[in-house]
Amino acid sequence: MTFPVIIVCEYRFREIKAIDIAIKNYKKAWEGTEKEVFAEMAFCILTPQSKAKNAWLAITNLVENGLLYNGKAEEMVEFLNIVRFKNNKSIYLVDLRELMTRNGELQPKKLLSEI
Repeated sequence: MTFPVIIVCEYRFREIKAIDIAIKNYKKAWEGTEKEVFAEMAFCILTPQSKAKNAWLAITNLVENGLLYNGKAEEMVEFLNIVRFKNNKSIYLVDLRELMTRNGELQPKKLLSEI
C-alpha cells in the first residue's frame, strides 16, 4: 500500500510548490509601481468565471488604449468582450479605481498598506 501514499505525497508536494510560486509572484507584483499593482488588482476583478489568459489580455488592451486608469465603464465594455459579465466588471473596475485613488492619484499600495 505504499504506492498510493507516494502518489498522494507527490501530489501534495506539487500543490505546495505551486502555492509557493504564486505567493512569490504576488510579492513580486507588490514591488511594482502603483499602476502595476492596480493592474494586478484589476486582473483579479476580471478572472472570476473567465479564463485568466483572457482577463490578462483584457487588462493589457485597456492599458494600451488608455482606459484602465482613466476610462469610463461604458468605454471599457468593448475591451471586455473576452471575459464574462463584462458590463458588471467594467463598473467594478471603475469602482476599484475610485477606491484606490486619493488626491487625484492612483495609490493602491499606499492605501492597502494603511489597512
